[in-house]
Amino acid sequence: MLVVPDGIVLASPNAAGLANLKMFPNYQGRGQTAIIGDIVNLDDYVNEPFTGVTYSISLKGNPDLVANQYRIDGYLAVDNNNWKVFPKTDFHIFDHDRGIWDFGLYQNTNDPDSRFSDSQNFNYVPGIGSLNINKVSIKDKSTGEYGRYVSDTGQSLYPGDELKYESSIINNGQTPYNHLDLIDVLPYDKDQKIGDTGGSTARGSNTSVHLTGPVTGLTGYKVQYSVDKPSATLADNYKAIFVSADKITDWSQVKMIRVTAESGTVLSPKQEITFNYPAAFANDAKAGSVAVNTFLMRKSDGDTLLESTPATARIAEPYSDVTIQFWGRKSDSDDYKSIATPIVKTNQPIGEAFPAKASDFPAIANYVPVDNDDHGLSSVSSDPTQNVIKLYYKYQETPVTPATVDGTAKFKDEDGNKIADDVPFGFKEDEGKPYKLDDNQAVQKTKDKLADDYIFIDTDKPTSGTFEKDKPVVITYNFVKKGAVTVRYVDSNGVRIHDPQILKGKPGAQYDVSGEKYQPEISGYTLDKNKMPKNATGLFTKAGAVVTYVYKKNEIPINPLTPSIQSPQSPRLTQRHLHSQHRLLNLIQLTTSSQVLLPRRAKQFTH
Repeated sequence: MLVVPDGIVLASPNAAGLANLKMFPNYQGRGQTAIIGDIVNLDDYVNEPFTGVTYSISLKGNPDLVANQYRIDGYLAVDNNNWKVFPKTDFHIFDHDRGIWDFGLYQNTNDPDSRFSDSQNFNYVPGIGSLNINKVSIKDKSTGEYGRYVSDTGQSLYPGDELKYESSIINNGQTPYNHLDLIDVLPYDKDQKIGDTGGSTARGSNTSVHLTGPVTGLTGYKVQYSVDKPSATLADNYKAIFVSADKITDWSQVKMIRVTAESGTVLSPKQEITFNYPAAFANDAKAGSVAVNTFLMRKSDGDTLLESTPATARIAEPYSDVTIQFWGRKSDSDDYKSIATPIVKTNQPIGEAFPAKASDFPAIANYVPVDNDDHGLSSVSSDPTQNVIKLYYKYQETPVTPATVDGTAKFKDEDGNKIADDVPFGFKEDEGKPYKLDDNQAVQKTKDKLADDYIFIDTDKPTSGTFEKDKPVVITYNFVKKGAVTVRYVDSNGVRIHDPQILKGKPGAQYDVSGEKYQPEISGYTLDKNKMPKNATGLFTKAGAVVTYVYKKNEIPINPLTPSIQSPQSPRLTQRHLHSQHRLLNLIQLTTSSQVLLPRRAKQFTH
């Protein structure tokens, strides 16, 4: 993952050794853009001799990137940072190799304390000309302060959040501006912007934004407001009726802002003006709403209209992820270490409580919980780095139990809570005999009873098999409360192979789970294109819906054996130790042309 300043974007979506390279603007609401890709060249890490691995990602600067010194941060994260074989090699990142803020990138890995990151500064100088920039900021409800101004709010704006726009004009040329005159047409459904070849074209908004107060921050300029309906012929908006702030009785009715230089006000080369104004989405705006704001500018009457860069605000679904980590130690003198893969609960409602007791989660071999108190969250935050729950365990040797055969069917909701009594099945004398819970009347009766309030999703193991000595069978039946749309991932036998994704919405609202986000790559499996769900799009209902993606298990090719002089012991495991002997980020190169960043290189990993 690269974390770059707002205004830097991908110049190419392709990079050797990386797949699914994507940008995430205003990542976690921190005013920077994350560029994240999946490592797919695992063979390069195990080939001998190991000379290093290099990734090249092409970046460029947008027109709203101003002259300044900036920093790019780089991170490498591996889920299996625990010395275990997977599938050809494994990594270990020393826990002292941590530095810059990690954006919670490691909190879902096997060893959250082990991080690998680095940063590099660079200077950026844009081309000559006028820079007309529009950006937007989100007000933090907990602090009352506005965050960084960004060109795109990304997935960090939620229903009811307040906004503030910042508009800037920078004279980056060599001629003074003696008569600036600009108009900001506030976003509305099907609004317009200047087209690439003249005229107008869609600006991209699907809802409206209104003012909540006046423009601030200007001296030497006259600010006026209009409640007239904007014209699709952009130049005609200069003919609208504009009045001063003292004539406005309802800010929500303002459709346009006009800023005009007063007599004698000149914007000289290298000077800039910046002004701000508070705003909010329309009351009926909901998740999926987008508002794109730009302003128009001319330097004199009849002059060619120029347009600012866009400030895009988009309302995200009010859900966030919660991570549960498991920490244990063998004695009171030892430090706590991660003892199990974290569990991530996706799509949790922001602002609601999330309870978490050790008994809600699977047992961990040789460890018992320190307590069974509720260590959950009183309120789920929009920032997933604040939604980390740590459960603590102490070491305990597993007692030897008498040989027996037994089975238990459990019933849990999407949060892992018990929703029905366990159903036992099997006896000591059943050793070697088959079981089939689809024919178990007690299990089926429990499922029927739960059907009034829940939808059955899947089981964590096959519901049929053979009892074995000293191997108790525990099968969990997973349910979701009615009303939700649950996307589940199963193998050809209907057994869960990936945590489901759960969407919540009002009855009648549209849902669409047909995209790549809902078709994850699952290690060892391939999506079965012949069994694609027919209900991947639809409407939320009170009864809810289950969308099933079926995956086929990958076949492992059998290669002829090659004679070897090595002794026939356990398979060889290659381990790579990642450390900071070399920098993660090499120098960033800039072209002499305007607003372009050349491809940059990421660190060679050594062992």
